[in-house]
Amino acid sequence: MKYYEPHEGEIITVRFSPNRKDMFMSCGTDGEIRIYLTKQESPARVIFVEELYHVSWVPFHEHLITGCGKKGLLEIFHLISGQPIPNVSTDKVLPTSLLQIEVNKQRCTIVAVGNNRGELQLWSVPWGHFSSVNSVE
Repeated sequence: MKYYEPHEGEIITVRFSPNRKDMFMSCGTDGEIRIYLTKQESPARVIFVEELYHVSWVPFHEHLITGCGKKGLLEIFHLISGQPIPNVSTDKVLPTSLLQIEVNKQRCTIVAVGNNRGELQLWSVPWGHFSSVNSVE
């Protein structure tokens, strides 16, 4: 058994990368997404977030993770820059908290989300537009 640097609150998500066998992430109520390499006890990257409830890797796009939370939007983060990618949605988003997110492993442009009203939604997300580091600068 190996222990990693703890969060300052509850851990709400832990996921292994579908793209790299030696990488996993955790997200906590302390407002941090931590990216770990299995051989390192300290995080390789820390991304600071606001009120996320769930995070997920984006299959086939090893530099992207996505999350959902109180804002009611899919939030996208680039691992190289450690920065969020600004929301580019033109759709009007209802003021709900998104509680769960799952990216389809076979067709990663399809994303299912569940909100605090018990509603399920399918979103189509063109991840390729967000993959390059230049998209966050």
